[in-house]
Amino acid sequence: MKRILLSTKQALVPIRFNFAKDRISRRFFSSRDGFRILGIETSCDDTCAAVLSYEAGKSPEFLSNVKSSQFEAHAPHGGIVPVLAARLHDERRHPVVEQALADARASITDMTAVAITVGPGLAPCLRSGIAKAQQLCLEHRLPMVCVN
Repeated sequence: MKRILLSTKQALVPIRFNFAKDRISRRFFSSRDGFRILGIETSCDDTCAAVLSYEAGKSPEFLSNVKSSQFEAHAPHGGIVPVLAARLHDERRHPVVEQALADARASITDMTAVAITVGPGLAPCLRSGIAKAQQLCLEHRLPMVCVN
């Protein structure tokens, strides 16, 4: 079972769906000739964003895939420090998303939805990515697809 958050002007409304069986998800994705999804991933120590494009009758295609590693920042500590990782996500999430959109030669207004990792992962890191996805969805009235 997966969830989709449909953005409204006031708030994000969570809707649970099973992609294979649910009418909401089938209608959302199959009613289009194609779609583009911006994916954001911040579950641990890498800040990542990608743009996925799908056109009816064709295989899905990644238009961009951008990763910002935090390896150097965590190396002196001998492992990942969640608070440090979250702070670095907060600094890097906007440039990574902008680079992913630029590499895909697209803008946020070209996106059909925003997908975000909601678990498993480090809670402070997940919150950073979710906050960015919520901001984009509310600003541009896009649905949010939560991926576990």
